Amino acid sequence: MAFVSLAGFGLAKATAHAKLLNFATNIASLIFFLIGGQVVVVLGLIMLVGQSIGATLGSRLVVTKGVKIIKPLVVVMSFGMSLKLLWSQYM
Repeated sequence: MAFVSLAGFGLAKATAHAKLLNFATNIASLIFFLIGGQVVVVLGLIMLVGQSIGATLGSRLVVTKGVKIIKPLVVVMSFGMSLKLLWSQYM
């Protein structure tokens, strides 16, 4: 049994894995919605384009700028999402 070291598992690898997992869950969702006959094709294609652009820009940003820009973005987005959830829960 091989030992997997997490020391080399940085933010760049985590971001890459997140992109792959997002893609996999989107494919699974598409299959289930197709089975149920609940697919809005035009909206799905628009979302496909948006996700492709976002994934491409995000990947390039990680490769060119590295962790220096990704860490603050993760913190800011997490904080923003938390505020949005709190706002929608209590307001």
